[in-house]
Amino acid sequence: MEIKIKRAKSSDWKIIQRIQKNDGFKHAYYLTKKRILKLFKRGEIFYLAFLKNKAVAFTSVDFEIRARLHFISVLKEFHQKGIGSILLNKIVNDSKKEDIKVYILSQRKKQIKWVIF
Repeated sequence: MEIKIKRAKSSDWKIIQRIQKNDGFKHAYYLTKKRILKLFKRGEIFYLAFLKNKAVAFTSVDFEIRARLHFISVLKEFHQKGIGSILLNKIVNDSKKEDIKVYILSQRKKQIKWVIF
């Protein structure tokens, strides 16, 4: 399975919105066109993951002094295939290039683990 990652443009807002609506999770709020465009305008970076030219996932991150992950969303039928991990690794690698610290809080069952890169 070859996943290609590309930096999204504001014109990709419909793709981002479609992925979030079909990721199989109930969200506290859903990204609207207005919200997505506002995030782009303030400098939020969105990455899209493609499998066979189909956008199957996205992530949104704010790179400042630290990298702050805002969203990560994978279409339900593509869960458990490592796509979310590929997007997360993209953020970590880009952060390292810019000498930005990355703090990741991972929770699995009752175990909470911090990873600092």
